[in-house]
Amino acid sequence: MINIWSRVLITLFALAVISCAVRDRRPASHQPDKSIVPPDRAVFFAEEAAEDPAGNDGSAGKVSDYSRGHRKDNLLSDDESAIKAVNLQEGLEAVARIKDQQQLYKVATCAGLRLVRKEAIYRLQDQDLLYRIAKEEDWYLRWAAVEVMQDQKMLAEVAFHDPDPLVRENAVRSLQDTEALSRILEEEKVVAVRTAAVRNIHKQDLLVKVALNDPDARLRMQTLNMISDHRLLLDVARNTEEDQLRTAALSKIRDRAIIDELSRDSRDPVLRVSAIRLSDSQETLASLASDASQPVEVRTAAVEGLTGADLLEKLVRGDDPPAVRVAAAGKIEDKALLADLAEKDPSPEVRLAATAHLEDQSVLYSIATGDKDALVRAKASGRLKDQDALTRVALDDPDEKVREESVARIHDHDLLLKIIEKDRSGRVRARAVGGLDINDADLFSRLALDDPSPQVRWRAVARLTDQELIYRIMRNDPSSSVRKAALLRLTDQELLGAYLESGSDWRLRAQIVPMIRDAEVLARTAEKEPDDDVRQKAWRHLYAKDKLNHIKSAELREMIRKFNEEAPPEPDPRETRLKNGLSHPLLAERFGRIEVRVVRETTDRRYVLDETAGGYPPPRGRVVTEKWSARVTTEHSGILSDKVFRGHRGRKGESFHPGLPVLEGNFIKFNSADIDYVDICKDVLKEMDKEDLEIMAANGSKDLRTAATELLNP
Repeated sequence: MINIWSRVLITLFALAVISCAVRDRRPASHQPDKSIVPPDRAVFFAEEAAEDPAGNDGSAGKVSDYSRGHRKDNLLSDDESAIKAVNLQEGLEAVARIKDQQQLYKVATCAGLRLVRKEAIYRLQDQDLLYRIAKEEDWYLRWAAVEVMQDQKMLAEVAFHDPDPLVRENAVRSLQDTEALSRILEEEKVVAVRTAAVRNIHKQDLLVKVALNDPDARLRMQTLNMISDHRLLLDVARNTEEDQLRTAALSKIRDRAIIDELSRDSRDPVLRVSAIRLSDSQETLASLASDASQPVEVRTAAVEGLTGADLLEKLVRGDDPPAVRVAAAGKIEDKALLADLAEKDPSPEVRLAATAHLEDQSVLYSIATGDKDALVRAKASGRLKDQDALTRVALDDPDEKVREESVARIHDHDLLLKIIEKDRSGRVRARAVGGLDINDADLFSRLALDDPSPQVRWRAVARLTDQELIYRIMRNDPSSSVRKAALLRLTDQELLGAYLESGSDWRLRAQIVPMIRDAEVLARTAEKEPDDDVRQKAWRHLYAKDKLNHIKSAELREMIRKFNEEAPPEPDPRETRLKNGLSHPLLAERFGRIEVRVVRETTDRRYVLDETAGGYPPPRGRVVTEKWSARVTTEHSGILSDKVFRGHRGRKGESFHPGLPVLEGNFIKFNSADIDYVDICKDVLKEMDKEDLEIMAANGSKDLRTAATELLNP
């Protein structure tokens, strides 16, 4: 009887082990939708260590001390105990007792618990066995094996050929072979792997090559920070076309003689000016600033670094180009000299620069009321403090820019109300409305409805609280900026929903979508909205808020998922829309042939799910964020528009559902850029006259019509 019961217990134990192993090996696609964190090594291993109830450290490259545990008196050998262990502590203790490399290999490839496998791998020293593990199908085993692998040829083989970027990155971290690392930097597509390679590069000339040529801007800058040779830093500064990289390279050069040599003799004007701005040699700067044969930009850069008061006064009082004299005026600290320049210098640019540093109120008032140049008077008015002086300027100056600067500093409510009623300039009246510190609903309502200036109405709407009135203004005001200001004040969900369903401005309706809290309203918009942009905005918002269950059609739900999760097809329909929209004959007549250049770039963030939350091997995900750049140029007018749009970056925790596309073992989310075509079109149209804008508003593409209408009614 005892033997029978013993066999029954052993059988039940074996079934339990098999059940646990099957459970731990569920494919990632079967896991529930969990929040996944980026695989930052400290965080990642802290989570793994947390699985150990005894609190032992399971960090990479460390062998934990489990040998203090007591071996159970059972029928299994240590390697069998480790392989079949259900309890993590018992499995780790069994591994700690194993000395034989073949047995450790067996545990590493067969154990049911992930941390038991990893512990066995970390105790392996046989490089051939580690290499065999590095060829396993299980990416996690390969990832752990290269963590402790030392053979450089084997590491290079994995770094070149492993299909998984996480494994390649881990192999590269231990790789020291410069030739292999150089090849990786040339051939590897994944930025994280190239970054790991750069950290192991010690040859300065190879670092220069990466800093100049790597396609990733962040990696180029990181690599530059590893270069210490002044000669090579100078090579980077001379050969890069990036201002930020050039300045950073020059700033790392500690040999000031090199900087001074560049300041005096460089034939590259951009490099020369950058060096001058970093120079601390007053002798060199004084020589360049005083030399009339030098280019104006060189002299101006030199003046900006000068500290000698005598030379600055000589330069500002001389007959040098205005840019040089303005730069000198901006460096002068002598108050009497500043006042003299601000009041008497024949150049309005110099008077403006000097006035910007004045504090003397009597001199400022004299300039604000007497200077011939409106910009100089406006600058002086903006530095006045006396309310009486400000009042006289605000009421009497003929230029609206001057009056606007004065009004901005006035605190008298009665005077501000008088200016609102009497001043002929909408800019000045709007500034006065902005200065009111009162809650007069009748006044702001009257101004928001009746003032002829959209600037005044915009300021007044921003002070309204009456939701019905705000809604009426949003529906009826001809100015796009006033309607947008009204939307920002509208919080009533019924009114927002009403405009979403029947409003005439599709741009406003698209902006309303994220403000709607009722999922049913969003679902109706996603299903029935005729405007593509508004409908797709609803698709994005429903997906982001995890509200797709409100969409009745399974086919539409799948379409929305793909829209939000997959990269746009090729050729890019967004680029096609922009090019077609700008192919208007009037634009060709006005500008000549228009060139549209779109550049698409992506960055990604990688995620790994903890075993206890998602099974073994641990599921992984990538959030790919798109950067979409559009430049519009013509042969006659140069750059008309240069815009950059970006998708949402991956968050600290991301959810990856089983239906996502899978690439290289990773669930992929693609966060595409949200393109503002109207903003690009407004850049192109902004210099056109009213007649041309009216033509565009009547018969251009959807984006051109909207842009022209907003420019006609700002």
